[in-house]
Amino acid sequence: MKQSNDFVTRTVRVVGRAEEKQQAFANALFKIKNRVIKNEHQIILQIIPEQVHVVAASKEAYKEKFLLFFFPRIRKIYQVTLDVEVRIHFLNIDQVVFTSAQQVFPHQFSFMTIRKMLRGEK
Repeated sequence: MKQSNDFVTRTVRVVGRAEEKQQAFANALFKIKNRVIKNEHQIILQIIPEQVHVVAASKEAYKEKFLLFFFPRIRKIYQVTLDVEVRIHFLNIDQVVFTSAQQVFPHQFSFMTIRKMLRGEK
């Protein structure tokens, strides 16, 4: 039986935040799978990012000190917002034909039969 595997293209918006630029992008790209799975109701076989568009990129910097006076340093937080065009390869389960068969359990016991077996009667 031949199954139909379909492709669809979607645009997903993800946000990543971290102390380094590369980690902020990695955090955003890591969230693609969860976002796609949440919105699709088919069996997803593969998610392929096609294009990445940077919507917004920002850097926050603040000064931090240990015990309010010692070891001052500047901390940076990078945040990126990305629109990622993904190609989703999925199995179309609406076209799958299921066959049905009823099977009878070969050893159907009633409570009386079990009681007799426990007492040693036949």
